[in-house]
Amino acid sequence: ALQGHRLFCKWLLENSPFLNSITMVPDTTKYGRAIIRLLGATRVGHLDDAYIRCGKPVGVTLYQLTRQQYKEFSEC
Repeated sequence: ALQGHRLFCKWLLENSPFLNSITMVPDTTKYGRAIIRLLGATRVGHLDDAYIRCGKPVGVTLYQLTRQQYKEFSEC
């Protein structure tokens, strides 16, 4: 999961002029929360019942990441 996210960060840096991004991490995933903490993302909010999975509502936590954070992660 970590290597996949690193590849995504590299692709995003090469293909988008963004300065900040928002990413959503489902409450039901362990790896998403661990990776987002490694990136040093800032928690900016939460959506209750953002989508339905297996018939049950799932919330998501919203995190903000800067371009610099993506650069640092893709280079380590």
